Amino acid sequence: KQHEQSENKPEKQHEDKKPDFSSMKSSESDSDTGSDSGSDSEDEEDEEDEEEPHLKYSRITSLPPNLFNSELVSCCLSTDKFVVFATHSGILYICKPDLKVIRTIKVHRASVMSLSTDGNYIASASIDGTVVIGSFLDAQDIMASDFKRPVNTVSLDPNHSKTYISGGMKGDVLYSEKGWLGNRSDTILDSTDDPVVSSEWLADTMIWINDNGVTFYNYFTKTKILQILPPKDYSRAALYSPKVCQLETNRIVVGWGDTMWVVKITQGRAGQIGTHKKSLISSGASIMTSTERLSSAKIESILRIDAIVAGVQSYGQDMLMVLCIPFRNPDGSQGPPELKLVEMETGEEVSSDELSVKNYERLGPNDYHLRLYHCDGMDKFLIVSPRDAITVTKRTIHDRLDWLIEHNKFETAWNLGMDIMSVIERKNVGIKWVESLVKVGQWNRAAEVLVVVLNQMISSDKADRYKLLDTYKEDWNTWGFIFTEAKEFDSISPHLPKDPIFSIDSSIYDSVLIYYLEHDIAEFTSYMKTWPTDLYNCDSIIQLLVYKIDEEKPRDPRLQRCLSELYITTNHALNAVPILLDLHDPSLLDLISQYHLLPFVTDYISGILEINIGSKDLKKMSLDEIRKDVSPAISLFVSGRHEILPATVMNSIMKEGKQYLTFLYLERLNKEDNFTAREFGDLQVKLYAEFDRAKLMAFLRRNNNYVIEQAIKVCEERDYVPELVYLLGNVGQNIRALMLIIDRLQDPEQAIEFAKAQKDTELWDSLIKYSLEKPLFVKALLKNAGDLTISINQLIERIPKQMDIPGLRQALVDIYSEHEVHVSLSSDILAIVEHEACGQAEVLRVMRTSGSLID
Repeated sequence: KQHEQSENKPEKQHEDKKPDFSSMKSSESDSDTGSDSGSDSEDEEDEEDEEEPHLKYSRITSLPPNLFNSELVSCCLSTDKFVVFATHSGILYICKPDLKVIRTIKVHRASVMSLSTDGNYIASASIDGTVVIGSFLDAQDIMASDFKRPVNTVSLDPNHSKTYISGGMKGDVLYSEKGWLGNRSDTILDSTDDPVVSSEWLADTMIWINDNGVTFYNYFTKTKILQILPPKDYSRAALYSPKVCQLETNRIVVGWGDTMWVVKITQGRAGQIGTHKKSLISSGASIMTSTERLSSAKIESILRIDAIVAGVQSYGQDMLMVLCIPFRNPDGSQGPPELKLVEMETGEEVSSDELSVKNYERLGPNDYHLRLYHCDGMDKFLIVSPRDAITVTKRTIHDRLDWLIEHNKFETAWNLGMDIMSVIERKNVGIKWVESLVKVGQWNRAAEVLVVVLNQMISSDKADRYKLLDTYKEDWNTWGFIFTEAKEFDSISPHLPKDPIFSIDSSIYDSVLIYYLEHDIAEFTSYMKTWPTDLYNCDSIIQLLVYKIDEEKPRDPRLQRCLSELYITTNHALNAVPILLDLHDPSLLDLISQYHLLPFVTDYISGILEINIGSKDLKKMSLDEIRKDVSPAISLFVSGRHEILPATVMNSIMKEGKQYLTFLYLERLNKEDNFTAREFGDLQVKLYAEFDRAKLMAFLRRNNNYVIEQAIKVCEERDYVPELVYLLGNVGQNIRALMLIIDRLQDPEQAIEFAKAQKDTELWDSLIKYSLEKPLFVKALLKNAGDLTISINQLIERIPKQMDIPGLRQALVDIYSEHEVHVSLSSDILAIVEHEACGQAEVLRVMRTSGSLID
């Protein structure tokens, strides 16, 4: 009949993944039973589109071997305290919530069809016609009732111990309780010609199911408060056993065929609920009324699914877990059972998993059982068939992590695992993330992710930080080689560790530098500036740089600078000198000073002195401009004169013919250390005469460390008259010097001053003699007549009578006026002196003519 009905149903397309239990070994297994998305045979696009499962499945293997094999399970029961499996041979296996068997009891001679509990007692009903009630705690507390006919269902009263309702093939619904003297008293609550297949007891409401439908019966009022008619095409309850589940204390769900009813039962007191009019419910259910009753039942919603309900349980507050059997295929074959999650309010299917149940091809909806129990601090669901049992749990965050990893969703797994994974575990997920990016050629992204993944280890403040550091280095070494061997230098180079504390294999850095040395000089120089030399093999890089620089024409200054910096860093600063010299880099001066290299740079003295001049045109530069440029270098050599002797500096400069450098060096040396510069006096005279005559006279006057004869020769060669006059005067050639003043300089004032300085009467005569022929000189002599060694009268008498002397009259007036002033002053001074002398003479006379007191 089921097959005939299914022919009118649309064909079911089973596209859901089937959980695979073949590798499960215990009910505690945390393995995800979803399909292996990591297999090579699975298409990557399907893998990306596959939805993450909501549930986790584990096949139970911890139960006794004979259970599910020789002992086929007929029904089961679960509570927070125990789980009971009943078999077709009449045996009960009572287990703890962890499914460890604590008691095995043979209670019936045939198949156990129903189990019920009130928390303390377990009731079982069998087709052998008996109902057995036993204590969970006391094996001796047990009673049995024989109804002489097969009993399909039993339900214990939750409020009265060992009181129950039962029903079977006879069609009666019996209410059984203890009567007088302990005898059983049976009351028929309902009687039909159809067998009773299921029953439940909820508070004061009894529920039983037969071909007439689902009946809700109030215990106190002894009335039917609701009856739900069977769904169309599934009216035979024996073939499609309805499933009842209590959602809350006052709400249940009934699943029958392809239909589920959510029913709310309202509890109350007599008179409070009121009178209800008889009415029909749209689904075919009718309400049985009573003028006064203690409870009422109302259908809240009706849900339909495209399958046959084989079990239903509450899943959270707003969803149902439905175990269902798909309609048979057109060829009559039976597909595997499915476990669906359905929105309780809308009936929308949230997820669906096919179950790999043993021998499912031979099983119908009545062979399956879906139960909820509590174990290990979490809700678990139990799916039972005659030969199989599966536990179902809500996937934890760890399960989600496992699924994400198995399905290559590593980025999501990495982010999810921040607070629930150890550093190493999270690192391993991150590495898989990197691998997945590399696999699809996203090298840049892979490098960025690699940095984030590995850095989380060294940022850890855990006690094993040093161990993590070792792992950090190992992983960097591994991936550094992967990237460099793949020539993905642009991707990995910016992210390589720069701190020597976290440094990795130097060959990785070497590979990067060698690559960029050949392909991108700008990148090469950039890394040379930012990477400490401790990271790479400096000797190897130096050799390559030397070869590269020598090979290129012209030389690349960027490479030269890198080479010089390497030399300096590796304590070979002297090797950097010619490079910096070639670059005209002023930092060379600081380098020489810092490393005391003066004694070793004798071959580069001129170049060092000219380091700041560079490519400037000396011919277009003034001496002051040159002096300013070379001043820092000259200061270096002058201050380091004890490290490199001035004579060495002089010889090096003179050898290259850089006279101006010699001059400037000696100029500074003479200023800083006159004593050391004495031996170069003659050369200084020559250099001053050549490069800075303005300072020659000052040098001649201030110093005496030169040979005057040679200085005279220099001045004669250059016709430097003032300097020559000074020098001639120093060697006693006064007449020659005076003649130069008179004839060459034609400076009467200088001539007179020169004559005064020499204090030579003969020189004065010569001056007067040569001056009498020059009116300006005569006028100057007359003006300075007071300082002359001859009288003014003698001078005037010697002036030629016919000489025209400009301003003579005024000059004579001035001379004699000044003479009169001198005479007047002299007379007054003499009078003062005489007056003071007389006074002093009187004092002396008095002293000498006075008497003396003698004792």
